[in-house]
Amino acid sequence: MPGIFYHKHARQYAVCITIKGQRKTFYLGTDVKAAEIQYHKLMVEHKEDRLPIAIMSGGNMEFCYLANDFLESIKAEYPQGTYKDYQSALSTIANFRPSLNVCQIDLPFLKELKHFLLYKKAQVVRKKVGLSKDRVNRYMKYIRMVLKWGVNNNYLRPQDAAIPYIKPERTKKPPPRFFSNDEIRTILDCEKVLLLKSNCKQTLKEITIPQTFAMIRFMLSTGRRIQEVVHLKKKDIKFELGYYEVTKDKTERTNPVPKIFYLNDQAVDALLPYYRLRNNGDDYIFCNQDGGFLTPTAAGTRIKRIFRMAGITDAASKEFRHSFASHLLMSGERLEEVRDHLGHTDVRTTQIYAHLSNVHLKKSIRNLKIQALEAVGGAVNSPQPVQPVQPGQTVPPT
Repeated sequence: MPGIFYHKHARQYAVCITIKGQRKTFYLGTDVKAAEIQYHKLMVEHKEDRLPIAIMSGGNMEFCYLANDFLESIKAEYPQGTYKDYQSALSTIANFRPSLNVCQIDLPFLKELKHFLLYKKAQVVRKKVGLSKDRVNRYMKYIRMVLKWGVNNNYLRPQDAAIPYIKPERTKKPPPRFFSNDEIRTILDCEKVLLLKSNCKQTLKEITIPQTFAMIRFMLSTGRRIQEVVHLKKKDIKFELGYYEVTKDKTERTNPVPKIFYLNDQAVDALLPYYRLRNNGDDYIFCNQDGGFLTPTAAGTRIKRIFRMAGITDAASKEFRHSFASHLLMSGERLEEVRDHLGHTDVRTTQIYAHLSNVHLKKSIRNLKIQALEAVGGAVNSPQPVQPVQPGQTVPPT
């Protein structure tokens, strides 16, 4: 996709677009924000004119051009975090081999790209080299997704997108991490410590700290994701009917209907003080210090600081959801009921927690104590050892 550039002679921003074989220059003004708005309008207006040229190019089309148009098409419909993930992955692929044509995506290229991602790709933030196997499999999936999108939108012919199959890397996901009762108690006790700190700003004591712990209590008592919590508005909560609606979740794109979940006493206690503070129905229940939208990233950063204070280093906000599901199962709830509480569309997604209930069953059967059995023949957990029969000894009747 053509990009905006500053035209030195015209002294304003401009963009060059090829329309029906003719290259035209469009001037967008001197203000960069206004230029970006005009640029996006031009891209929408002249998209149909550019499609025949893309089809004629076939497999010779550059992958970065196709990827940019794909990103533009999903920008409005995908969540910001998902969009950035696609953007980062496709940018890495395009930079790995500049001017990569679709026809050059063959088995040797895919193997070379996979080797680079697994062993040579530098992660600046995490200060390590190489991506995880699961992440590399996702990169390969994104390539096929872009090519399939190109076929469906008449950028490519089906034969141009027929790239060879490459076996995905085997990954073994560890069981979901969840907090024990002692860890949950330690996390919640951090609120008193933080509020008593003399060097805390007044804004933190009055707004940020209490609100963050209210979010934690709400997630622990409902199993909601951090994205669902920060998008919760006053109009979504119906205290008189005992439920609330989730309008922003992972299935929003594929299943765009509000999801209804029921409130318990702990969730009501967490929401009610902030519900009363909001005036309009469109106000967010949990907001930032300025009263605006609290992003999932900012909320997650607050929670990670609390984890560090509690001495927990291997966790994120998703562990509250895992803890909610795990403790429900260990208390005897059925897998189908936990699925409904979490909002999973398929019970197979909930089955990642099934091993927890099995572990709990094994533990409970070992700790079984029935007073009647103990009175008659001793405790179930401590049977009397069987004495071996000596040669010539008669066995008494039972």
